[in-house]
Amino acid sequence: MPPGAWQTEWVRDYKVIVDAQMPVLDELQLLPRTTGALESVLFHTIKPSILGRAKAFGNLARTNRLMDLMVLHANGQLNSVAKISEQLRADAIAGGGYAPQVRTIADPRMYRSLTDASQLDQLLRDAGLV
Repeated sequence: MPPGAWQTEWVRDYKVIVDAQMPVLDELQLLPRTTGALESVLFHTIKPSILGRAKAFGNLARTNRLMDLMVLHANGQLNSVAKISEQLRADAIAGGGYAPQVRTIADPRMYRSLTDASQLDQLLRDAGLV
């Protein structure tokens, strides 16, 4: 690809989408217009949380749930110890006084659903994203 060609491709493929989003950004005023805020969350929250463990992740559903928890944490929705304790207590009561089993979502031996593209497609379909 010749130098400068990516700019032409970007304008052709994405400019219409970006232009359509600008009125929404102008109206809300609170949304960041750069990736700086996202990069900060990735660097300060997610990276330290998975550092040293990322290569061990293999199960797509469990990894997805971990990322959901990180999103909740980044949005300040896991800051109430009382609410978290209340939910854990309710789960234990529903389980006859016991916490749910740790590995209720498991892959068959040696299979890593996280690296299986068809599993990702299914996860997206189940979530209604495709």
